[in-house]
Amino acid sequence: MTYTQYRLDYPFLGRPAQVVRYEGKYVSPTSARRAKTPLSKRAVRYAEKTVSHAGSTVTTTLPHAEETMEWLYEGTSTLGAVQTTETLTLPSKFVTQVVRETRTAHMATGDADGGSDWGAGQSHTLTGIQRTTEQTLSFDNDETDWVLGFVDDIGVKHYRGDTGATPDWTETVGRTRIAGTLAPDVVTRFPGHKLQHKTDYGYDTRGNRKTASRR
Repeated sequence: MTYTQYRLDYPFLGRPAQVVRYEGKYVSPTSARRAKTPLSKRAVRYAEKTVSHAGSTVTTTLPHAEETMEWLYEGTSTLGAVQTTETLTLPSKFVTQVVRETRTAHMATGDADGGSDWGAGQSHTLTGIQRTTEQTLSFDNDETDWVLGFVDDIGVKHYRGDTGATPDWTETVGRTRIAGTLAPDVVTRFPGHKLQHKTDYGYDTRGNRKTASRR
């Protein structure tokens, strides 16, 4: 049986707050959440950013998943937990960078129902962190041509334990685009490294990708 809880408050209305899978079939809301054995659980804590337009006279709200927690169970034991946090850099109108950190740990403490609104969770504390992956996405936003959200740089670091140590492995990807579009032109993996290689993309007159050549 799968139980899904949705947010009912602005600006997160309709977004899933929790998804819990239980062993057995549905009986009632009370017994489903308290009496059945959970197999896995996913909880999302949301945040919002304010985007300014027209010289700050007009604003819109940008909701995003600030923390996602996933637990895996076997019987009454917790096998592990995975936490993904997302940090947005939004200096003015557009998001310029997103940093996502994913940690795998033995245990996580915190109340998934700890917020003041229905489904609004609180942050969790991990214990026994085994692995961490840090991904940084940088965006090219061309306001003149209104081409927004193109990822022009990707950096990924893998750590044994938390991010305080030296990463075991680092991967970087540089991307350029066809002018006036979001279509990738050249993608460079490991730029400046002996493992560097580039992929060039070609398109037809309708914008459909036709070729990909590696060099």
